[in-house]
Amino acid sequence: MESIVKSSREASRIILLEHLKTCQEIYRPELLAKFSQMIGEFNSIIEDINEAINITDSLLIKSSYCLNELIPERERIIKVIEEIRKRVTEDMKNRSIASTIGHSVILTGKVLVIAGIWFPRALVPGAILSVGGWLSATSSDSIAIVKENEAYKLFEESLIKDKEKCKALENFQIELKNSFTRFKDICPRFKDSKYKKQKIDRKKIVTIKNVLERMTCEEIEMDVNLRIEEASHSTSFKIGRAALEAICKLVPSPISIYFIYRDLKEVNQRTSLSDMENTIKNWKEELEALKEKEQLLVKEYQNILSCKKEMAKLLSNVEDVNSPFNLTD
Repeated sequence: MESIVKSSREASRIILLEHLKTCQEIYRPELLAKFSQMIGEFNSIIEDINEAINITDSLLIKSSYCLNELIPERERIIKVIEEIRKRVTEDMKNRSIASTIGHSVILTGKVLVIAGIWFPRALVPGAILSVGGWLSATSSDSIAIVKENEAYKLFEESLIKDKEKCKALENFQIELKNSFTRFKDICPRFKDSKYKKQKIDRKKIVTIKNVLERMTCEEIEMDVNLRIEEASHSTSFKIGRAALEAICKLVPSPISIYFIYRDLKEVNQRTSLSDMENTIKNWKEELEALKEKEQLLVKEYQNILSCKKEMAKLLSNVEDVNSPFNLTD
């Protein structure tokens, strides 16, 4: 009989509770309804702050990971580019010597060819010297340009990889700034909340106040203005141009003399080398800024972890606040 009575009472209790759920508004006094609304609004603020903290925490981790990849990769690429630049410089020196000799022979041959108009015996040696000098200068130009092209492709590949990482970091920076803006948007809601004005729970109010102040106390500069390096030199264009100009150099004319002079000048002033030198200079300067940013992210991550711990303690008591019948706080 006792078990039957007990099960019957339990069934009646469940029926009564289910019915009371539909009567909450009827049996809720006005004061209790306002109190419940204040708690609901404050809990909404707590949830939004917690969401903003989790988003910021995730973005800080992603940004730190991106920087941890970018900094050592840039240091490695700088060394690679310096080696490439030294190699190209050495090739250009060898080309300069061979080109100077070849062009000198071409000019000598051209002089003899022109002199052959009056002294026919000089015509054949002049033609031989012109062709020999042309072949020497052309072969040295072609070999040097091909080597430079191979080296420059490595340089361009390095720029593409770095550009991808810079774009990823830039996107994280934008999202990170937006995540910090969330805390600023929540501040007015917290200041105007009736829960705070009525000082219903001092401990929770102080916790939220501290968290918001720590996340909005200063304007955090998360940006690093990374310069995206672009290659302006084109060795493929130079190869095509060199082939066309090689024909012009064989024919005695002011144009051929200009091309010879221009080639000698280009050996000493390579646009490809200026690209590499500018990239090395800019990246070395930016490395310092990137390392400072890395330290800033570490500091901010420690701050966000501390806020997460405070919010975790707070959220453990939120369920107690949710019930309008629990006034122990």
